[in-house]
Amino acid sequence: MLPDEAEIKFRQIGVIDNGIDGRDEYLILTRLDDDMTPEQAREWLLPQVYKESSMAGSYFCTSVMVVQAQYSTNQVICTVQHRYDV
Repeated sequence: MLPDEAEIKFRQIGVIDNGIDGRDEYLILTRLDDDMTPEQAREWLLPQVYKESSMAGSYFCTSVMVVQAQYSTNQVICTVQHRYDV
């Protein structure tokens, strides 16, 4: 778990549009003050993007996949899956 005062910056590095099914958004997260594991990044990011759907056609986002950036201990690459309940 990351401390509340952890300094993290993120930037979008790509998007793949999946039409009516939604889109995949790719982000790079950098922790400025210490190392960051994929597990820590997922715990930090998921609550910010998480949204459930209960109606057909509604937007939902329940999946964030994270991998460690190569040769870095403080950067991770995240895939956020934005979807529509079709």
